[in-house]
Amino acid sequence: MELKRPMGVKIAPSANEIVVRMVAPRNSGGTMASKNIVIDAGHGGHDSGAKYSSGGQTLNEKDFTLAIAKLVSDALSDTGCTVAMTRNDDTFIELPDRPRVANDSNADFFVSIHINSNQLGNRSGTTTYYHFDNSDSRLLAQCIQAEIAKISGIGDYGVVSDRTVAPSKGFSVLRNSRVPAVLVEVAYINNSIDRRLLQTEGFRKKVAEAIVRGIKVYIGEQKN
Repeated sequence: MELKRPMGVKIAPSANEIVVRMVAPRNSGGTMASKNIVIDAGHGGHDSGAKYSSGGQTLNEKDFTLAIAKLVSDALSDTGCTVAMTRNDDTFIELPDRPRVANDSNADFFVSIHINSNQLGNRSGTTTYYHFDNSDSRLLAQCIQAEIAKISGIGDYGVVSDRTVAPSKGFSVLRNSRVPAVLVEVAYINNSIDRRLLQTEGFRKKVAEAIVRGIKVYIGEQKN
């Protein structure tokens, strides 16, 4: 059986049988032109996010997230869908206000862009997070992560529940979203390989295009 788009599964056990039912994920179907999508550039203003400093130069997560978010917004606009960004410049936005943009506008999807960091600088690659109890968000994360993983030179850390990082409640921007929502950690700012990639317009554009392809796969407009 070939499916036209990713599907969820509901299992209903009974005394004599187990019924497996395929369920279309929330806000799938239709075309990109019919969708309303909110893109969130992580951090901003006084909140620089992750940093890397060398030779008197400091690279800030907030600048990379905004650059990528703008490219995602442009690529989405080219598909005809309605796009909103939580910030268009170097502005600080409170965490609860970010998903509120999606909730208040009845958006179909919420995608938050971030850049990762670790103490040793020995990790390289992309991770996409979803809120731990949201199966539609998990499926959206899988679709987007699979497309980003196809980009040459970037590692694949897969799809991860936000509870692995924030065990109590998960990430605020995902927890408070009422629509399928993901948080993409594009690459590691303190890894030399990832950092070189992040500093190139070509790589940032590839990531943006991959995110859009992932959304297309989720709704069924494009095969993985």
